[in-house]
Amino acid sequence: MADEKYPLRIRYSAPVSQSALAGGSLLTLLAIAGAGMAFYWLPRLIEAQRGESPSSEPSLYLLGFVGSLCLLYFLIAGLGEAIAGARRLLQPVVDSEGPQPFLDFHSEVMPALRDGKLQFFGTISARLRVLFGQNIVSLGPTACSAVVNNGNALIRRALTIPLLGLTVFLAIAYEWPSQILIPLGLLIVGSFCQGAAEYFSAVGLVPGAPRTARSDRDSHHYQGFGHPTHLFTRIPILLAKLALPGFQNRFYRWGEQEKAGTVRDVGEFTGAVFIERQPTVIEGKNSRSGIALLLAGWSLRIAAAGIVVFLLTPFASGLHQNLMAILLMILATLRFYSKGSRFKKQGIALLETLQFRSVAILLAVTGEMSRADVHVGRGREDSLSSQNVAARSNFTAQFCAGELISESATVEERRRLVQVSPTPESRVWLDTLKSEIGTLRDERIRPVGVDLESEEAGEVIRANEAILARRALLPGKSEARDFVHATPVGSRQLGEAAEEYREYPVRPGSGTEETELKICPECAEKIRAQAKKCRFCGWRFEDSETTR
Repeated sequence: MADEKYPLRIRYSAPVSQSALAGGSLLTLLAIAGAGMAFYWLPRLIEAQRGESPSSEPSLYLLGFVGSLCLLYFLIAGLGEAIAGARRLLQPVVDSEGPQPFLDFHSEVMPALRDGKLQFFGTISARLRVLFGQNIVSLGPTACSAVVNNGNALIRRALTIPLLGLTVFLAIAYEWPSQILIPLGLLIVGSFCQGAAEYFSAVGLVPGAPRTARSDRDSHHYQGFGHPTHLFTRIPILLAKLALPGFQNRFYRWGEQEKAGTVRDVGEFTGAVFIERQPTVIEGKNSRSGIALLLAGWSLRIAAAGIVVFLLTPFASGLHQNLMAILLMILATLRFYSKGSRFKKQGIALLETLQFRSVAILLAVTGEMSRADVHVGRGREDSLSSQNVAARSNFTAQFCAGELISESATVEERRRLVQVSPTPESRVWLDTLKSEIGTLRDERIRPVGVDLESEEAGEVIRANEAILARRALLPGKSEARDFVHATPVGSRQLGEAAEEYREYPVRPGSGTEETELKICPECAEKIRAQAKKCRFCGWRFEDSETTR
């Protein structure tokens, strides 16, 4: 559990810390008490049996050796558990770098948001469905692992308990030694206790209703966009205003937009963008079953330590007379401790499983991309032009938004998606994204503009007008180079410069004075006196006659 005000602050489970401190301390005390009693009574038992029953002496040595190893193990394990529990109680809150990304976006997150399909987290057999109901498929990953393991163990236990009962019946019927009945009784009682813990914890974990994967969905078709990378790059920036204060939105994209570096790419494209607000930690829903499994686990472990202490005390002096009884007692001890460790581990996993709440949106895009040439050409009176070569795309966008509940065993592990549901906040995300994409749509492909007030544009304008004027008036084009380095002018002077060059005076001595011109009798245009053909209408002049 954690404080939602601090999304990255993780709080340890108090029952786990408290049980570790209490159970570890009790386990340590039992180990110390057992070692003291064994040190005091075991030599006396061996000495007493030497005169009465020498054949039982090896059994006592075996009993003392195995019991000593068990007590040493319990002492070390108990001290470790107690120290770890005390440390967690002294520092119950830790800061982390935040939850990891989802384990699989393609097969888990996208189908849940777009198609409403949630992924199962384990193989659920038909026997388990009958035993716990169909909603067993709606379990989270940690709960599913616990239920499947305990359910399968419960089914196997349903076969072993009758066998143990039959063994006890045969022992009573054939008057087996009473020393054998004690460990057999412990095995039967332990099996019943373990079966009860497995069944009730699994029933408490199976939800009463199936998980849901519902989201706010919408779609729209857009035309006249630029390159798709423009869309995928800008969207996370446009949705930054919906981020949690102090944290950035999480962003992940995939699809066929790898060729974004050139505008020559054409054809179909697909892509998807997933944006998630910073997840906040919420309290898990498995606390009751987790506490039950934790208590059952510690109870079985302490019972195993108690059996070992019982083996090495005078109360067990009759066990050494039967080797089978010693082996059965050792078997009961191992089963109690191993099953208790499994229950404890499951309880800790359930209580310390982290669940996160976040709002996310998925944008899936499918469309076509083509090359767009945007050209503004020169008119008859213009001297400037502009041209663009850009990518143009038309696509259909599918929007899916919802509140996500995710889960991970620890903050370092990748998250698994547990549930998706629509909320008013997710609808705000969807509407905001649609609106922002509409804003991007208005940034359509436009021609490159020219600043007519700039010095460079003035140079181009003046040089072009001068060259056009000189070409019209001069017989050669070489002299036009003298006008290229003219003084720059702005766009406001364009009209004056053009009018000036249209009325450019005839240079004296060039042979184009008014006295050396004649008028064409056909079109009345002025042409040179030496011309034999009118350059306007094609009239030909001869010596005294005119022909056409």
